[in-house]
Amino acid sequence: MARTLRLVQVLHRHGDRSPLHNVFRGGTSTQFQAEDALWTTKLQEPVTTRGIYGELTTVGVAQMQARGLKLRDRYLALGWTLDDKVDIHVRSTHYVRTQRSVQALLSRFVPHVHDQLPLEILPPSVDYINGAHSLPRLHTHLLILRMKPHAALAAREADMAPVQTELRRLLPMFTSSAESFSWMKAADYFVCRQAHNIPLLPHTEMQRVMPSRDVPNATDLSVERVVVYSGHDVSLLALLNALHSSTQPTTKTVVDWPDYGAAVTIELYDEQGNSDQWMVQVTLDGSPVGPPVDAQRFCHDLLQTVLLPNDVDENDVVVPK
Repeated sequence: MARTLRLVQVLHRHGDRSPLHNVFRGGTSTQFQAEDALWTTKLQEPVTTRGIYGELTTVGVAQMQARGLKLRDRYLALGWTLDDKVDIHVRSTHYVRTQRSVQALLSRFVPHVHDQLPLEILPPSVDYINGAHSLPRLHTHLLILRMKPHAALAAREADMAPVQTELRRLLPMFTSSAESFSWMKAADYFVCRQAHNIPLLPHTEMQRVMPSRDVPNATDLSVERVVVYSGHDVSLLALLNALHSSTQPTTKTVVDWPDYGAAVTIELYDEQGNSDQWMVQVTLDGSPVGPPVDAQRFCHDLLQTVLLPNDVDENDVVVPK
């Protein structure tokens, strides 16, 4: 009997957004207000009390709708109907841009029911999609790792020191100390302006050296089950790095930064159609991330990869057959 798709889990990054900061913060009032006006025209919705920055743009809406269409085409081609049999659970981080992104995706993925689906918004304290706030032990562990000497990182920071100095001088938000410098904020300036063909500030043109949970019991096998998680770049990076480490533990992890609207799918297949053997296929933007693997082995290896030291309880780990 042919392989049967039983469950799809989708983790996607939100669509294109406005920058997180007004680059002219701390500069002249005229420049600051002009920047506000510029980005206001790019947003999906009129400006509200939420403000202008870090919000989904019309470009982002189009990206998410395109992602929804691609997902729909994929699963229709695999034999699903995506009609009344589809059972969809949708979860999002508390950011409005992730909520709006998944709504745009669903409008093309399941257009007949997208506006009827409840959206579970995860508060920061239990947000496993963007775990910086909900996993304090992990955050502490990462801070400890950052404090340890890292020769390659130190060498790279030294090489980039002149660029950092220039960016601090050229970008008003850093020059005025209105914003503390970070490479993420600097990269955000370039990425957002380039995405909308907005001219860069004079003399910054040559600085472009930065690289661009639960599912109900599956008792009715006729139901097409989907869980969608709407998150961020770090959500996908965490999963992709963990997947790479679990499958290739002896090789260096090199994961490209996910684009706006990028999506990882974890597809669960009933190999013989009789619930006897289960396989998992992971894809990134529709392309396989490695071959299909035994579901039990997949879960075991991934769990071993992501557990922090002293978290392993032998009674909790299922050893694959």
